[in-house]
Amino acid sequence: MPQRLLPFQYEIDPQQPDLTAWAGLLLYLDLFAVCELRESVDRHLGFLDGEQGWTAYELLTSLALLNLAGGDGVNDIEVLERDAGFAEVVRRVSLHGLNRRRRRELKARWRKEHSRALPSASAIFRFLNEFHDEEQEKQRAEGEKAFIPHPTLSVIGTYGAPDPNDSKDLTALEPQKS
Repeated sequence: MPQRLLPFQYEIDPQQPDLTAWAGLLLYLDLFAVCELRESVDRHLGFLDGEQGWTAYELLTSLALLNLAGGDGVNDIEVLERDAGFAEVVRRVSLHGLNRRRRRELKARWRKEHSRALPSASAIFRFLNEFHDEEQEKQRAEGEKAFIPHPTLSVIGTYGAPDPNDSKDLTALEPQKS
C-alpha cells in the first residue's frame, strides 16, 4: 500500500524484523475479543467453515484489518502478511482464549504445515464468493453503484433469517455496572 499523504515511504529494516508499522491494527484484535466477535461469527457464519483451511472468523477479521489498514483491494492482504512483526503477533493471538480442544481442532484443519498468519487473497475471494448471487446482480439498475441484494439462498437456507430481537451480539458492548 503506497504512502500517499506524507512525503516518505515505509521501508523494511532487516535488522529489526519484529517491528511493525501496523501496531495500531492490533488494538482492533483486542476489540474483536472484547466484543466476542469469534463467538458471534461462529454462531452466525460457522456453517461456512467447512472442515479444512481458514475459518469464517479468520477471514472476516483479516478483511476488517485490511480495510482498517487502507487496503485498496483483497490482494493488499499480502502487504500485511509480509510484515513479519505484525504476522507474528497475529499468529500468537489467533488462538488466545480458546480451550485446548478448540485449539487442537483449529490446528487439525491444516493438512500441511500452516505458515501464513493471514489468509491468501484467493482464500478470501473464495469466501466472499459464498455471498455472491449472480441472479441478484442482474437486478442492479444500469449505472447504479450502490446495490443491496437479498441474502443468498445458501445463507438463509443454512442459518435462517436473522432475528432482529436477538441482541446477544451487542451485549458484550454494554457498560458494566460497578
